[in-house]
Amino acid sequence: MNKYIEASISYLLYAVGKPYVWYKRRRFPAREKTRILVVRVDALGDMVLTLPFLRELRVAYPDAEITIVCSQLVLDLVEKSPYVDEVLVCPVVRHAKHLFFHRLNECLTFVREVFRGRCFDLAFSPISVPNYINAWLNYFSGATRRIGNAESLQEKKHTKYMGSCDVFFTDHVHTLAHHEVEQTLACLELLHHSIHDTSLELWTDAKDRTGVMRLLKEADVVMKRKKIVVCMTTSAPTRNWPVGNYISVCRQIEQKYDVEFFLLGAGDTATRAAKQFCAAMPEAHDFTNKTNLRETVAIMQLADFHLGGDTGTAHIAAACGLHGVELFASVRWEGHAMEDPSQWFAPWESPLQIIQPKHALPGCEHGCVAKEAHCIKLITVNEVVQAMEKAMERKDSMEDV
Repeated sequence: MNKYIEASISYLLYAVGKPYVWYKRRRFPAREKTRILVVRVDALGDMVLTLPFLRELRVAYPDAEITIVCSQLVLDLVEKSPYVDEVLVCPVVRHAKHLFFHRLNECLTFVREVFRGRCFDLAFSPISVPNYINAWLNYFSGATRRIGNAESLQEKKHTKYMGSCDVFFTDHVHTLAHHEVEQTLACLELLHHSIHDTSLELWTDAKDRTGVMRLLKEADVVMKRKKIVVCMTTSAPTRNWPVGNYISVCRQIEQKYDVEFFLLGAGDTATRAAKQFCAAMPEAHDFTNKTNLRETVAIMQLADFHLGGDTGTAHIAAACGLHGVELFASVRWEGHAMEDPSQWFAPWESPLQIIQPKHALPGCEHGCVAKEAHCIKLITVNEVVQAMEKAMERKDSMEDV
């Protein structure tokens, strides 16, 4: 749909929703405990990078009632968080024709069915680039103060939303950080709260760990061996390094080190990739589509290394302190980090090494625009083998100290 029509509808929604928001504030006046809402309805990697914000939010408001709205995709990840009192799930369609109207319907349905009997005092949307679903839900929370990042953080000011996201927030972050984690925390700094800890944090319980140990036992995993988690697929075909290349890398590593390979991932693409990998290396352990997110975390907490693409599991690997390699499809860009995914979404405070093409193919100078593996094919098997060997040697030397 034309972006001007979308922006006009969004502005109209803001105007029409004003009486509703006013009514909610009158019906649910402020209470002794501050009611805080965090809206982060997006993908796995984005949520992992938001987890430090949740911890710092709890530090800033130790007695508040904190509710988070997220997608079903990441529910497993946040429902065990000790910093959140309640997790609400907003079902969202990620890819569909007329996506704008799908999102509008999803928002209004959620507001009617879930927000009807609720009102909040303070609402955050700690997402660096605002979008409609997060802005709308923030607005209809009824919060008096609604904090989000300004659209003008984008290089091309207001080109996509034309200010129609900004109107849903009362307070805007205009400062530009150097990483997504820092940008989420800027929402708290806007309210003059100090940041004490920026590290990533994940949570599992005894059931998750017991289930993983049973899974490893059934697969006859030799726990004394070095364990390498391999995640070959991402959410976009252009970011998927060829499976044959992963096989070549792992074969060379296997010849030099005593290792076990764990294949992780979800979806049909991951299943096909794992089948191809195991046909060439039957000794690998295929756990694709066999674990939920917390069990994936539990496996990575037992592993030593990670090898994979630019996807959410790489951020889980970073949070678990794994060494290894993450492959990006785009070259390193000039300019601010926000313009370059390999800087803005780099593994946070992690020993994971980024490998990306040394140059872009024609037409992809500002990011690979292909619909299938393209620029990422310029990364050679030898580069990745050398990087993995260095990572393994580095970790061994750290353990010897």
